[in-house]
Amino acid sequence: MTRISKQKTRIQLALAPLALASTLAWANTGSRHYDDALTRYAKEDLSGAIVQLKNAIQADPKMLAAHLLLGKALLRTGDIKAAEAALEQAQALGVARSEVVLPLGQVYLILGENRKIIESLNTDGLSGSTLAEVLVLRGSAYAMQGNRTLAAQSFEQARRAAPDMAAPLIGEAKLKLRSGDVAGAKASATRATELEPKSASAWTALAAVLQSTGESTPALAALDRALALEKGQVDAVVAKAGLQALLGRNADASKTLDILKQGAIVDPRASYLRAALATRSGDSKSAQKFFTEVVEQTDILPPGVVNGDEAILMAAALSHQALGNTEKARERLKNLLILAPKHFAGQLLLSSLLIDAREYSQAQPILEGLLRESPNEPAILNALGRLHLGRKHYRQASEYFEQAMSKAPSPMVMRDLGITQLGLGNDKRGIELLEAALAQNPKDVDVLTRLSMLYAQQGLADKARKTAEAAVQVDPGNFTMHSFLGNIRGRTGDKKGARDAFEGVLKLDPKFLPAAVNLSWLDIEERRFEPARQRLTQLLKENNRDAGLMFQLGVLEFRAGRLNEALPLWEQAMSLQPNDTRAGMAMIDALSKQGDNTRALSVAKTLAAKNPSDVPVLIALGQAHLSAGDLQRARGTLRDASRLVDQDAERLVMLGRMLLAADGVDDAIYNVQKALQARPNDLGAMSLQVEIEFKRGDRAKADAALKALNAKHPNETLTHTVNGHAAMGRGQFAAAAESYRNAFNRSPGTPNAILLANALLASGQAQAAVSLLSDWHKKQPQDRNALFALAEVQSQAGLASDSKQSYSRLLQADGGNPVLWLKYAGSLMKARDPAAKSAAEKAVQLAPGNAEALALLGTIMVQQGEVESGVHRLREARLRAPSSPELRLSLAAGLSRLDRKAEAREELKAALNLAPGLSNRPDVQALRKSIGL
Repeated sequence: MTRISKQKTRIQLALAPLALASTLAWANTGSRHYDDALTRYAKEDLSGAIVQLKNAIQADPKMLAAHLLLGKALLRTGDIKAAEAALEQAQALGVARSEVVLPLGQVYLILGENRKIIESLNTDGLSGSTLAEVLVLRGSAYAMQGNRTLAAQSFEQARRAAPDMAAPLIGEAKLKLRSGDVAGAKASATRATELEPKSASAWTALAAVLQSTGESTPALAALDRALALEKGQVDAVVAKAGLQALLGRNADASKTLDILKQGAIVDPRASYLRAALATRSGDSKSAQKFFTEVVEQTDILPPGVVNGDEAILMAAALSHQALGNTEKARERLKNLLILAPKHFAGQLLLSSLLIDAREYSQAQPILEGLLRESPNEPAILNALGRLHLGRKHYRQASEYFEQAMSKAPSPMVMRDLGITQLGLGNDKRGIELLEAALAQNPKDVDVLTRLSMLYAQQGLADKARKTAEAAVQVDPGNFTMHSFLGNIRGRTGDKKGARDAFEGVLKLDPKFLPAAVNLSWLDIEERRFEPARQRLTQLLKENNRDAGLMFQLGVLEFRAGRLNEALPLWEQAMSLQPNDTRAGMAMIDALSKQGDNTRALSVAKTLAAKNPSDVPVLIALGQAHLSAGDLQRARGTLRDASRLVDQDAERLVMLGRMLLAADGVDDAIYNVQKALQARPNDLGAMSLQVEIEFKRGDRAKADAALKALNAKHPNETLTHTVNGHAAMGRGQFAAAAESYRNAFNRSPGTPNAILLANALLASGQAQAAVSLLSDWHKKQPQDRNALFALAEVQSQAGLASDSKQSYSRLLQADGGNPVLWLKYAGSLMKARDPAAKSAAEKAVQLAPGNAEALALLGTIMVQQGEVESGVHRLREARLRAPSSPELRLSLAAGLSRLDRKAEAREELKAALNLAPGLSNRPDVQALRKSIGL
């Protein structure tokens, strides 16, 4: 050894005691920190224990006991991810698997890491209580995955490993309850409380079973035992508060939930209960806050935790439903039913959401399955009633609601039964039931709003307003109710009150969209276009993808006579929301009114392609085909709509009338029969039956049907109207006028006034017809339809000057309407007024594709000597509407004037084939003679 090396050795030897002393000092420091942490942990000073354990690990990074205890302490404070890291580090450093497996398994369970539990927590080398607890963890993981078979096996193995332990029995009880084995669940839970009478979890499990069998008092007693043993036990607190709420003990439930608040414990189930209690008390603002809390809390929880807990899934589904997030609600319910396929409330709520979404075919099998298991359960009967009510199967709905009422009368069922009676046409009983439901529950906002609308429809303005005001009083902070009150005031003629209501809401919340939208509708109705335009434009800047706002602005522009501005807005709304049919329907209506049937039909086809099962859309498409003269496609479309309607008598009758107009007599009969099956002795169906038989020319059946109508509905306005139609069809014009007068006297209105005026004209009482409509228009000066009818009747009565004046007034108010210009031109042509040509040219300018306008212009030009130009227009019109006999007759007359007799003969032949009755007219006979036909 060299001198240097000897010296080095001596130095090392000299330093060795110092190093050992230093190591021992650090170890002693770590031990002191650990010992202090143990004392703090035992005294529940978890935060202090965690600080000391971290100090211990800093002093001695390999202290296994400190790592293990740190993981356990972090687990108890709820810092789960940190606990997982600490426990996995302890295991990696060499802590025996039997020591770390249980707390680590609990971490995985809390995180919803069911796969980790199953794959990582095997039972190799474990025995006794440790083996049993790991098996319970594995059973819980299998249960959270919905694998009930393996879960049951794990719990059974755990019971054999530790026969005196309660945990396997608690897991077994929950699993059996979830599977519908209530008796087995009760036996397991009871045995768990016997084995470990001081287990809060055992008493909570027993309470859940007792509550499921309706044993509320024993269930509450079991929960009290649990909370006496462990005051802050979250499951017990939530279960007790939920049961108290179910029993109507709202104040007690709120007090129970405060236990969690004191411990600063957040739980989505508790937040949902707070939301439900706030809803009951009418505090919608707080309810919305708590529902939002539930959604936020469940969104940040691990998916495995949420999808493995029935109560959390149910709370999340209900909260999403309350917030209008129906797709999210359905998603949560589907996960719930994977976990617990027989979950009664989950199945019931999912079926309810499906009913709300009109997905009746999906809801029906769920409810029928529930009904087979519980044939007398009022909630199921009520849900089936709602399903049939949604389908407008009023008779079946009524039967289910009546059964539900007999089992468990409630204001809600009474309300739904009332709505069903209204659908059956039993208005008096329907309103009585709604009023009775309201008497039992004066705070039922749904009943208040329905009754308010019914009163408004019946013209009971004061009653409608007072009922709407009562709805506001139930929940004064709910701006939606204030907007509803504004709507009712507007419907009942109190425009100022409506405006005050909407503006009042916007002062409190300028961004409350429904009030802004309603105020804009009111402005549009009152023709205050500029303020509405400014408001809607600003709203669209803030909500640039809101199809509803685009639709409304389009309506504004259309009403303001700016169709070219309206159409792009509606097109954009359609592209943004293809399933929102309002914009498309508005386009079809506007284009039809402009006489642009080609474009209207194109839009209707596009809309129907995207909404093939939407009945109103199919009706619009059928009407568009009718307007285009394509009766075959009209019938096909209307037949499709009729099949979808099912048992809605009112809509079946409307479709029947359209089918009759499309020469679908047999289809119309089918609709009548189907409507009468749904609602026997329905006024509309019986009336249509009369019209069908007259159309078929079966006088005996028509008279029999008319007799039955008069016997069943002798005093109805529609009965008098149908009697008038029948008399007109027989050529009995005086009798028709008498029937129409009865209808008008019973129900004064423009449609009945027009019918009476036409009958008077037909009976030779032209002056009486003019006087009638003139007097009626004076009473309804803003009614353009009344003025339009007056102009038409004046024209037919030969009062050319008066007719011209009436049309002029109409055109001042609506100068962009091509139909008005068309009718005006026709009236002027009849009076041989030279201005007829310029009026017809204006109609063509506004609607260049309108065959009727082109034909009229061509006819006027021929009449005024511009024969060649007129024939050119008529040819163009004929190409657009080849099935119009009058148009082809006009073209034949023009061609005759140009001495093109061969072509004239072809057109006249076509006209007579389309309408053989034309051959009896003197002008047609003269034309035939002149062209040699």
